[in-house]
Amino acid sequence: MAPEILNDSPTTAADIYSLGVSLLELATTIDLREQSHKVRNGELAYELFGSIHQELREMILSLIRPDPLDRPTTSQLMNDEKLLASTRDRVTFRRIEANRKMKLQSGPLDKDWDFEFEDEIHPPSLRFSKPRVPLRDLRRDDIADTVESVRACLRFEDSSDDDSPSCRSEK
Repeated sequence: MAPEILNDSPTTAADIYSLGVSLLELATTIDLREQSHKVRNGELAYELFGSIHQELREMILSLIRPDPLDRPTTSQLMNDEKLLASTRDRVTFRRIEANRKMKLQSGPLDKDWDFEFEDEIHPPSLRFSKPRVPLRDLRRDDIADTVESVRACLRFEDSSDDDSPSCRSEK
């Protein structure tokens, strides 16, 4: 967690810090729990990085600087020549949008989450077939009735399959 999160609300600088910590964990054998104070204070010794490339080490150290204003911004990272050199094909939103439009032409993406089809998937007769009875009358402080209601709900052998989940009161 970025040091500033303890006192302030999350920012993109905190996300950059998290990216740096993730890269640190993936690229090294540093025990983050053991070294958490050193990581937060920016006091990591170069020996802890082992044999990783110097450019990667410098990148990680820039991402986990204690002062959020000293960390690179997302736009700086997106335009960093070292990062772009290893990028093969940048993802573009146009390509994603075109792919999405093709899927939409063939029908809804997921009927379970499409409210237009709610009645086809879960007919109202099934959704509202069993009345729900509260386990406890909240106006009274007596919990004896509550205990009995719970016991009645848990007596599956006394009820048929049709009404076991509804937990109907016997009173």
